[in-house]
Amino acid sequence: MTDNEVLRQINRRLDSLVEEVGQIREEQIRAATIAESIAPALDELITFWKGSRILARILGTAAALASLAVGAVVWSKDHIK
Repeated sequence: MTDNEVLRQINRRLDSLVEEVGQIREEQIRAATIAESIAPALDELITFWKGSRILARILGTAAALASLAVGAVVWSKDHIK
């Protein structure tokens, strides 16, 4: 193999690598564009999820307190006359 053939092979490989890097860059740009377009909806979904966790804790605490109150009323009816 001559030096020119080796250089041609190297140039072909570099050209194919340049094409692949270009495709990867285009894919990254496309993914970034999609991410920017769904970011507001994702932020809203995260806010809703965090709010629902807080609401679930509040409702769970309220249910526990209500069951405690009902239990106290039932106990007092049975034991206090």
